[in-house]
Order: sequence, then C-alpha cells, then structure tokens
Amino acid sequence: MKRKILFLSAIILVFIVSASGVRQVMAEVRLADDKIILNGTIKQTMYIRTQMNSTEYKEYHKTHVDYNRFSALLQAQFKIKDCQEESINFITALKYWYELAPVYDPKMRNGMSPAVPERDRNWYSRTKDRDYVSEAYIDYIRGPWNIRFGQQIVVWGETDIKRTVDIINPIDVRLGSPGVDAWEEIKMGLFMLRGTYQTQLPGSLLLEALYIPGDFRPARLPVEGTHYGPNPVVSKDGFYPYMPYGVTTWLFDQARKDAPGWEMKNYEIGLRVRGFSYNIDWTLLYYNGLYDAPIAIADTLNSEFLSNYISKGIVGSITKKPQHPVLSDEKCFQYPRYSMIGGTAQTVVPALHDSVWRLEWFYNHNEPYNRGTNADSSKIYDTVKRDGCGMGLNYGDKFKLGSFTHKYCDDKMMDVSLTLFYEKVFHWDDDIIISETGRGHRRGASHSSEIAWSAQQFLFHQQFMVMFMGSYNPIGKYFICPIFSYVPGNHWRWELGFPTYGSRTPSNKGLHDKDSVLLRMRYEF
Repeated sequence: MKRKILFLSAIILVFIVSASGVRQVMAEVRLADDKIILNGTIKQTMYIRTQMNSTEYKEYHKTHVDYNRFSALLQAQFKIKDCQEESINFITALKYWYELAPVYDPKMRNGMSPAVPERDRNWYSRTKDRDYVSEAYIDYIRGPWNIRFGQQIVVWGETDIKRTVDIINPIDVRLGSPGVDAWEEIKMGLFMLRGTYQTQLPGSLLLEALYIPGDFRPARLPVEGTHYGPNPVVSKDGFYPYMPYGVTTWLFDQARKDAPGWEMKNYEIGLRVRGFSYNIDWTLLYYNGLYDAPIAIADTLNSEFLSNYISKGIVGSITKKPQHPVLSDEKCFQYPRYSMIGGTAQTVVPALHDSVWRLEWFYNHNEPYNRGTNADSSKIYDTVKRDGCGMGLNYGDKFKLGSFTHKYCDDKMMDVSLTLFYEKVFHWDDDIIISETGRGHRRGASHSSEIAWSAQQFLFHQQFMVMFMGSYNPIGKYFICPIFSYVPGNHWRWELGFPTYGSRTPSNKGLHDKDSVLLRMRYEF
C-alpha cells in the first residue's frame, strides 16, 4: 500500500512541477565528455470513457477512467570507440510503464477473465520481463560498412496508421493504438544481425541485409477488460450462464503458448536496396519469415474449444458453479512461414504545389489464412495459403490559411497528410477468414480499402498545436481524433484529444465502444 501511495505522489508531483513553469534545458543529456548521450520521453496518458451508461458496467468500473498509464522511454548511446577509421557504439532503449487505473478502481480487475493465468495478470499493471528492453545492440561503423548486432527495431516504411512494408518487428497493441501512439512505442525489438554497405554505384545504392536467428515473438493482443481489449459486458453475452466469459482471452493465451520459441529453424531474413534516381528516393526489399498472427489448427482447436468451453459450460449450468477453462497441452495454433517482396518510392512534385508523394507496395507469397463456413471464425475447418498484394499511397503538403497563417501562426504553414490503402487477396473464396480486423475486409470480400488523414497547425509562436487525424473504411468503419496541444517550451507538451470509433459492420467493429476523452502530459528530452 505504501508503494502505491508513494508512486501516486510522485505522479502528482510531476504534474505540479510541470504546471508551475517550464525551464529551457538541453534537447538531450550529454555526459562524460559526450561519450554518453541520453534522450527520451516521459508520458502520463489517461482515457476517460464516454460510453459507459449501462448499469452492467458498474460490475467492472467504479469510474469512467479505464486507462491511466505512466510510461517512459529512455534511449542511450554509449561511445566505446570514436576515431576517424572506425566507431563502436552501444545503443539501448528501455521502456517502462505502470497502469494506475486498477490501483484506484479495483473493480476493473473484475473485467479480467478467470481464464487469464495468474502468472500473466501482472502485466496489466506494470512492465515485466523482456518488455523492459526495446533495443540493445552494438553499432560498428568502418568506412562504407555499418554492422549492428543485438535487439533492434527496424523501420522499412512510414505510412500513417497502417503498416504496409514495415513488417519486421511485431507490435504490442496492449500498450497503444496506431495513430494515437507512435510506432516505436508499440513495436517489439528482435535479436538480429543487420548490416548496410554504402556503394559508389550510380544512384548511391545502399545495400542492407538482416538475419534473425530464430528470435520469434508473436504479436501481442489486448486482454479482455482492458481499454484496448474486448468489452467484458459484450464478451459475457451469449455464453453459458455458469461459465465465466473469456473466450477471447483463452484464444489469445493459447496462441501465445503455442508460439515457437527461440529455434534456429524459425530464422527470418530481410534484404533491402535503397537508391536515389531521377529525383526519386526508392527502395526494393525482400522478407522471409514466420507469420506474426496465429493461424488455427482446425481439428485441435475445435476439440479443445469443446472441452474447455462448451463442456465446462454444460457442467457449470448443472452444478451451478462456474467452470474455469484451462490452456491445452496440444498445439491449437501455428505460425507458418511466408515471404514478401515490396518497395517504397518518395519524391517532390514541384508542379503540384511542391507536394511530397510516397508509395509503398507489397506482394505477399503463401500468406496463411483459416477457412470457416461462410468465413465464420467459430466454424473453422481448414488452413490455406494465398498470394496477395497491396499498397499505401501518401500525399503530403503544406498550406497557408491566408492572413491567418501570418498573423497567428508566425508563417508556420499547416501540414496535411492523406494516405490511401488498398489490399487484394488472390484465389479468394467466401470461406476465407481475415482474422486481423485492422485490415478492413468485409466478410467474404477479397479486397479492402481505407483512407487515413492528418492535418496539423501550430499557433501563437508555436505554443499551441491543433491536429485532426483519422481514417475511414468504405465498410463504414471509422476513427476520428482531434487533438489540441499546449507546448510551453521545447520539451513539455499537454494534450487534449477526443478519439472516436465506429462501424456499421457488426463483425468488424474494432474499438467501437471506446470513445473517450484523451488527456496526455508528455516531457521529451
């Protein structure tokens, strides 16, 4: 109890100090004659839900705040050797987070299914295990060579909200949502050997290769009862009355249990070429590795689901006592191998208002899918592999708002970004299941499309910032988030946002019930 009080007091103190005034400091911290360079971010983020009017929510919430997270990201560079011939550095990035909401609202823990193993309940409140370390690698530079060895995060694409070719690192959506949170905060580092070679060939070709020796980490999915997870009120509906809800939790935990560990046969490789030709900054890339998302083994999953849920539900209804499901010793999920080729291209078009255009494209070979009767995920009967392609086309520009820009914005123009996404799966049939709802497919549709946008404007000597961002899918699914920021210096940022979600498609609602008021304090150095 004392630890909780001390921690809460520390958070309150941070807010008081930050509100009392801002003192200009260095953009980064340099120590030991610049041999140690530190920078990072400290954040306090709160979501206040606006759609919890039902009396059923009282079992799971005492307040409308179901997310109040303190988080920190510290990046450090240690110079081991620095001379004209070569340099050796150690680069690391450490994450920490602590979820405060269940500390002052213990009812939130009622929203966690009894299917969650006791050993995994800790993550709900704080960072644990390998999640602390985002990156930790040796960086060696000699002439045109750059070799990196250790846990790393690789950036191969830059489109907004959705990833196209930036697929090397899996993501942890327990911790945030693309669009609202930065990619580096939700990506998970992988142990790899990565090297680049700067050639003298036309186009200044940069050659890159990476090898991941079996360090496979599946994508981490949100737990029921948390802000980003399924709503416990909705999850409980439709199941047997004496069987605790938690089918999603059971599936996610079983999938994580079935994920392959560190084995050499689980290697992943990537190749990339980058050049500059005809005023176009372009890349070509190739990737071969394991699929991050779990694919069900139909026969095993069906039999285990029957024994863990249907049979236990029947027993529970007879005995009038809840029956808690357990994880299976048999593998119910697999992570098949697939490959991707793709590329990016970016250029400035003077004839179109000096706008910046960026294209990212991919072609997936042997991407795995489950099949279920009428694409119903509760009626899985087979696994198939299909090829598919997709792209993200981004347009970026800056605009003046007449005299308003000069008078109130110090001639700082408004930044606008608009991205079109498209994806197509070949050899389609109506039983194929697209389990990743973020891909935006209608049930039974081989293709999907989506647009994402953002507009950002600084005001009054760049002390205030207004941003409007969001996305829309033709199935009627949307995300909208206006954000207002107060930036009293180079380091502090106070933000107020209103993330809103919706969908006309019941099978693809995403975070439709998580409309919120977003409050965020951030300090960057």
